[in-house]
Amino acid sequence: MYPTKIHSLLCLVDTLQNLGVHRHFKSEIKEVLDEIYRLWQQKNEEIFSNVTHCAMAFRLLRMSNYDVSSDELAEFVVEEHFFATSGKYTSHVEILELHKASQLAIDHEKDDILDKINNWTTTFMEQNLLNNGFIDRMSKKEVELALRKFYTTYDRTEYRRYIKSYEENNFKILKAAYRSPNINNKDLLIFSIHDFELCQAQHREELQQLKRWFEDCRLDQLGLSEQLIYTSYLICVAIVTDIEFSDARLMYAKYVMLLTVVDDLFESFASEDELLNIIELVERWDDYASVGYNSERVKVFFSIFYKSIEELATIAEIKQGRSVKNHLTDLVRELFSNFPL
Repeated sequence: MYPTKIHSLLCLVDTLQNLGVHRHFKSEIKEVLDEIYRLWQQKNEEIFSNVTHCAMAFRLLRMSNYDVSSDELAEFVVEEHFFATSGKYTSHVEILELHKASQLAIDHEKDDILDKINNWTTTFMEQNLLNNGFIDRMSKKEVELALRKFYTTYDRTEYRRYIKSYEENNFKILKAAYRSPNINNKDLLIFSIHDFELCQAQHREELQQLKRWFEDCRLDQLGLSEQLIYTSYLICVAIVTDIEFSDARLMYAKYVMLLTVVDDLFESFASEDELLNIIELVERWDDYASVGYNSERVKVFFSIFYKSIEELATIAEIKQGRSVKNHLTDLVRELFSNFPL
């Protein structure tokens, strides 16, 4: 069976997302997924007669917030029935796609169908890894990666891995001899590599900005190690992945470092008088100058903290077109009120 239009479209969307360039094709991807969703609602035979199509469509649609039910995967709950169904299973790809789909249970909802599929596909793949049951090195590697929980992976690392895999001509297609121009596209590979390098350059520049901020704020005087810059930034890059949200990553990383300082001060470093001084400064945010500082450490800390929150309020107002300063200062007061003296 040669790849169909639906298969090619599903693989194209999946490939764009895996290469990390999907943000450049938002309207095109939405158009494709809208069409797939329409066919899903109509129970299109080309989707539902093929395990790979069904599982991929479910995964891509659900990850893009389309309303799709796992009930459509119910026939794959029992492993024995799955393998006994004529024409359903042709390679490890179907198992992989079912396994990926099974990890998309909606938060706070028990989903027996996805849980059962996840259980048997996990066992099946683990057993085949032990028995060297995969026909090539790339298949084995893909299975090993799929067995990790997708929400524990790091997007930028995954993009790099997939670019390398794409470069080695490792494409998910039904027929090895067939190559769709939509799937195997050298221009797309070149574009993805260039985009990845641009993103890496952006991240390096952001990291340099954080280093300069760390030095300018003299955070080492408050007991922070420069290593925290890297730890904080890595957390932020993992959470705020879109490259255009540079301000969000920088402010988030600064907040992580400042929160670490607050925790250290309240836990062991600051005296009770210093902590009371900090709390009073926070409570009288707009009139802090009248409070004064009872130590150089308090002065260094509060000056940094005040400037950072004010900077965040200014950036947010520019981005959102409304002031959020009062909301931010209320959150700051609530934060400090929850720390025990």
